[in-house]
Formats: sequence, structure tokens, C-alpha cells
Amino acid sequence: MVSVCAGACEDGRVPRRRLHLTLAGRMRDEPVIASLARGFDLRVNLGRAHIEEDSGWVIVDMDGSDEELERATQWLRTQGVDVEELPGEG
Repeated sequence: MVSVCAGACEDGRVPRRRLHLTLAGRMRDEPVIASLARGFDLRVNLGRAHIEEDSGWVIVDMDGSDEELERATQWLRTQGVDVEELPGEG
């Protein structure tokens, strides 16, 4: 995955990733977003979400270093979350 900028952007912006996260089965009841916000040096913002009884999806914007963005993305996958990178606004 590639963030909007590598390291810090020339104009001072921080790299960003917009992700579509799909949570199914037991993952729907897990505190995935809270763990993401607390466990990584990132700013996490919820864009949209749709949660049903047995599944759901969330769109999140994450700002931080390339290393933390990659680490968080990999962690989500190891937790059983389906992760799709979306085009960001930069």
C-alpha cells in the first residue's frame, strides 16, 4: 500500500490512507477502531460506517508516518479484517 506522501509531505502534510474495512462474524463485536486508535501512533477518523447484526463496514482515514500506516494496515489484516485501500483526497 502506498500513502499519499512518503514520510512527511513537502508541504508539511502527514501521510494519509483511506481504508474500507469489512468486519464479519466475531469481528463485528470487537473494538477494532478503538484498538487502532490506541495501539498505533496515528490519527484515526471515521468517515462512514454501516453495521448490521452479523457484519459491517467502516471507512477510516488514518494519518501518520508511513511505517505506522503500514504496521496498522497489517495488524488489521491479522485480526481478520478485510482491508481495501481507497483513493484519498490527499
